[in-house]
Amino acid sequence: PPPAPRAGTSAPAPTCPAKPRIKLSRDRLGIKPIFYRKLDKGFAFASEIKPLTQIGSKADYCKNILSEFLAFGSVLGNRTFYKDIWEVPSGGNVSLTCDKADVLQTSLPQDFHSTYNTSTDLKSVIRGSLKKCLISDRTIGLAVSGGLDSTILAFELNAMGIKDITTFSVCIPGVSDGIHCLDELALPPNGVWNTWNHQVVTISPSELQHLIYESVSVMGQPMRMTSVPLYLKLAQAANQSGISVLLTGEGADEMFAGYPDYLFWRDNLKHFERWERLKEFSLPAERKLWLRQLFDDSTLELCHEEFGKHYSCLSEQESFSALRTLELSLRLRPLLTRVDHCLMRYGVEGRTPYLHGNVPNFSNSLSLEELLNATETKMVLREAWSNNLSVGRYMKRKHHFRLPMSVWFSQLPWMKQQIREHSETLAHFGMNLDKLGILMEKATLGDKQASRIAYSLLTFVLWHRSDQAL
Repeated sequence: PPPAPRAGTSAPAPTCPAKPRIKLSRDRLGIKPIFYRKLDKGFAFASEIKPLTQIGSKADYCKNILSEFLAFGSVLGNRTFYKDIWEVPSGGNVSLTCDKADVLQTSLPQDFHSTYNTSTDLKSVIRGSLKKCLISDRTIGLAVSGGLDSTILAFELNAMGIKDITTFSVCIPGVSDGIHCLDELALPPNGVWNTWNHQVVTISPSELQHLIYESVSVMGQPMRMTSVPLYLKLAQAANQSGISVLLTGEGADEMFAGYPDYLFWRDNLKHFERWERLKEFSLPAERKLWLRQLFDDSTLELCHEEFGKHYSCLSEQESFSALRTLELSLRLRPLLTRVDHCLMRYGVEGRTPYLHGNVPNFSNSLSLEELLNATETKMVLREAWSNNLSVGRYMKRKHHFRLPMSVWFSQLPWMKQQIREHSETLAHFGMNLDKLGILMEKATLGDKQASRIAYSLLTFVLWHRSDQAL
């Protein structure tokens, strides 16, 4: 306590102690997720959403979340499905005091500076990042699909002389993804890859019900990504093999323009004004058609308004730069959250060499022409390793890591049953139930877009039921 004032003097004015403050920071590409929630008194934060929903009063939902989710695959910006839970943005800082949160950086990740410009530099940059990702005293594994990105990682690990790695491939019946033995990669003969142990991870329709329930629990929100159950199987296999660190090729498509729809953006949407071009790319015509059928007339306009609220700043950027910046937020960040949550569910740390070191800097220096030719994506990667990999590997086209939902939906009646049993939940969030029947029929007949939307609806109703039960 301060000393008592002497006679004839007044006491000094009391000083107000500084409010306790915590700063939450996230890496520039959002590799590691972090969320925070406003409570009645103060804030809570965690690397996952689910623990935050279980403290304090019940968390309320955002408006129009179902339509926004079906439109874009997630809610936009740094929001979540909950009104009072947010995600720290990639490259962002959030300063928390007992009564407010100040987002200190809200700009989307961009403007990485680079002076690299040759394929030789690219090989050196990726090798350097990979070496950093190998720093560990734990057992390391590699997820390998047989595609370009993971094959490059396998080639470089072999060139470094890294022995006794365990590799994993998820192989789905009827889907041309994954490899059954390392010989399929056509790596240099007599290399150290001959000391590696390859494991095939399989998944069948009979396992899907349990895996989808687990997926909803792990992610803490609904998801459009049918790859979440696949990652859970991969994580379980890695854990059972004693792997603590798993290298993945995640991020290569966003860094080096690997998705086939980038060709569509370049060729079919080139006559659109810059901002309209981004909107059309993010919400394609086929998906818009379903939104118009499943909701009232104003829903599509609300989705576009929300999109503009979070991404209109991109209209000032050059067209291709704006697209790539949008992809880091809209596509990459959810994928990285999936990797983190699914692998950590089984105590496995995921590491992404294509997103570390100077790889993002190099990526940002590349032009559209260096990345895409008339028919192929990721040309700078293909050209850099064209003398090291077989033609079948370095020219292998992108194959999405997904469940064959258009086939499996018709084989698994429990999916349709779950959606119908919880149709009132969908109606509560604004869906037209008469049109829902049309969607279900189309999905059962194998329509790809309808089956993807139906899968999204399934995860939504399972998430809502689970959340209400807490």
